Amino acid sequence: MTLFLMARPKIALLTNRPYIDAHYCFRNAVEELLAAGWDVDLYMMHSSNHPLPKFDSRGTRIFFTPSSKRETVFFLLKLLLLPDRCYHAIIATPQWGLFWGAHAARWRRTPLICLSDEVYPWNERQTPSMKKWKARETWAHQRCAFTIALSEKRFELCRLENCLPKDHRFFVVPNAPSGPPQRLKSDYLRKKLKIPDEKKILLHCGGGSWHLLRALVSNPNLIGENHVLVVHGRYEGSLDGLMESDRVKLSRQVVPSNMMDQLISSADIGLALYSQDCAEEIRNGPTAAKLGAYLKNELPIIGGNLESLRWIERKKCGAWISKLEDLSGAAKKVVENYNLHAANAARVFERDFEFTKHFSRVLKALQPPHDSVRKVELKESA
Repeated sequence: MTLFLMARPKIALLTNRPYIDAHYCFRNAVEELLAAGWDVDLYMMHSSNHPLPKFDSRGTRIFFTPSSKRETVFFLLKLLLLPDRCYHAIIATPQWGLFWGAHAARWRRTPLICLSDEVYPWNERQTPSMKKWKARETWAHQRCAFTIALSEKRFELCRLENCLPKDHRFFVVPNAPSGPPQRLKSDYLRKKLKIPDEKKILLHCGGGSWHLLRALVSNPNLIGENHVLVVHGRYEGSLDGLMESDRVKLSRQVVPSNMMDQLISSADIGLALYSQDCAEEIRNGPTAAKLGAYLKNELPIIGGNLESLRWIERKKCGAWISKLEDLSGAAKKVVENYNLHAANAARVFERDFEFTKHFSRVLKALQPPHDSVRKVELKESA
């Protein structure tokens, strides 16, 4: 007797990033693939500073990427030869994952997709090692079936940097949460940091290395006497070097991804402060995960001082400032018309940021082949 069993298609997410749980473009991609019926092998860097992501489905395996040349050899041999590493598709991030993913995809004759979470410009990589890896990235990216980009502008920059053809297929998937916008009833930050109810909480969610954030922490008088700045770190050590004061509180306890809505909803205004004098911040600010996280929790945003963040004020879901001296006044104006800004934040999130809606197009492009049916021969008992 012959039975035909439906085997779940398997996909690899090959990245050497440690911050999987903190970035929606990784964590949500895994969850959406699992929900769509895929098994997912997640390759990530091990770091004691970052929490290990946990998923409800049993269809996920986590492998740690190698940290030495010898480990890389064995890693690649397993990727090329082991039968349980035969994938219907490989999604990889530049530069390390994309390069080795290209070799595995060519050997296995499987599609390769670039998840372009970072853009590495040629002119910012000057050392011989960096130039070598940039050349490897360009070679690998040109062999991808399509690209997942965090924004259209980011893809265009990536296309130019990696000399992709003008008709290269791509999908824009914002680095943002999934699900409907909702403001939870939460006093998480107020209780945790003992912030009085009369003080409005200005929340910076993310690392502490951004130029304008450090300048603001160093000059807390710019925050205003009616506000408290809370800086929440997404991994251990991310707030090192920042000093607390009466108007600056540091939220050092790393929380898992499923608690972030509770934390963010307990604030009043989200901050997205990036410097127009820093090339890296100009490039990464517009696609920061904090933008979608604030909007999902119906928090108005104050953005500055990138021109690419002026949409916040234009779409009336917050304010834009050109210098830190304007922060306190901008926060006051947002509070005066708070309900309007909050409602617009929810509307903008649902229309432009919600992850599932955008990733659905990627799922359609990743339709597994029809050979997912596995034939099993069963011998009848005598």
